[in-house]
Formats: sequence, structure tokens, C-alpha cells
Amino acid sequence: MTCRAVSSDGRQAELRREDDCLLVAPLSQCLTTPHLTIQLSLLESVVETTNPLVYLELSASHQYLGRLTVRLWGHLRRAQHFRALCLGTFGPSFVGSKFEYVGNRGRPGEYIVGGSYLTATTSDGGVRGPWLGTRTTRGLMEGLEWGGNFVGEDREGVLQGAGGGHPEYDSLFCVCSRSDPTGKSQCPFGEVVSGMGVVRTAILHDPVSDLTITGCGLLVPNV
Repeated sequence: MTCRAVSSDGRQAELRREDDCLLVAPLSQCLTTPHLTIQLSLLESVVETTNPLVYLELSASHQYLGRLTVRLWGHLRRAQHFRALCLGTFGPSFVGSKFEYVGNRGRPGEYIVGGSYLTATTSDGGVRGPWLGTRTTRGLMEGLEWGGNFVGEDREGVLQGAGGGHPEYDSLFCVCSRSDPTGKSQCPFGEVVSGMGVVRTAILHDPVSDLTITGCGLLVPNV
């Protein structure tokens, strides 16, 4: 049985249940009719908004590595932007996204950077599939936090902005895999609550450019 959530613009998000959790995949144009549908707005009304959970599924060279579950700090626009790219709210999503590089490898403050995404339209406005657009790192929202009062700890598991505060790189993020007591993050906006083993496996993979986000979305627990 196929179940999907339907947005106000008619796009649909696949729903699947695993381990007492509901996984909500990114919105897309669907050509088939599901057995069961629910309005996305209704589903979102029961989702935790202060600290929503999202997930990323990682693969390397077509081998599935596993899933990260991330708790976002929902009061931050940067967290809202990340959630939008997990769900495909503005069209593009992280599906098909490649990782860029590993910083401070083997040292305190080690981190892995990803977050480029594929645009959903061609230059003439035609819609492409999620794997066929142009790769970009430009932010989809304005006014994302960086530095100043938003600086935080460089702690294992923390999700951070990685674009230097520049709008053209605002989709980039990094996950810290080794705490650095003397380090600082310019804008932490969430934390990994499960799947750090997947992060460490990804960091060891060579080349890093083989690493791909093959699934992402919202995670609704206890359903």
C-alpha cells in the first residue's frame, strides 16, 4: 500500500513507517495515484516545531551506509532552511547531494562538509527530475544566522553552517565528529541524535565525493 502526504500545490511526499517512526520523504510531482493520502498541513500540525527531527540517508558508491537523525533548533532560520531542503519545501531537496571534504581529519574539531543540492528546473523553466538539475549551494532563504550571538561550541554531533555566512554557500553544512574544547562554531543549528557511527564511516570513505545523500525528510516519532 502506498501512502503519501499532499501539499497545497499538489506535490506529494511518500510516507513510510519504520521502528515506530513515520518517515516523510521530500515533496515531488507524482504521476501515480497512492492508495492513501493525507494533507501535509495536517501532518505538520502534529510535528514538533521547536525541535523538529529530520533524517539523512547516506550511501557511498551505491552502498547504503545508514541513516542520521538530526534534531534541529527550530527557532533559527538556518534550521528552518535545512528542514526545507530535507522536505523539498521550495522545490529542491538534499536527495542526490554530494559531500565536499573532511576538515581537521583525525584531529579535534574534525568535521565533514556537504549540502550542495540539485536545482529542480532548467534555464527555460522546465521541470527536471531530482537527479538532473544544476548543482548549487545558494541559500533558498535570506537572513540566515552567522557569527556574533550565534557562535557556539565545536562539539561532537553538532550540525553547523559551513558557508562562511555567504548566501551563495548557505546550503552547505557540516557535522562535527570530534569535539574541540577550544574551537567555536559560527552557527550551530542542530545536533545528531542517532547515526554518529554513519558519520564516522563516511569520514573514512575515500574519496569523499562518492558520498551521496540518497534519502532525507522529516521524521515523526512514536506513531
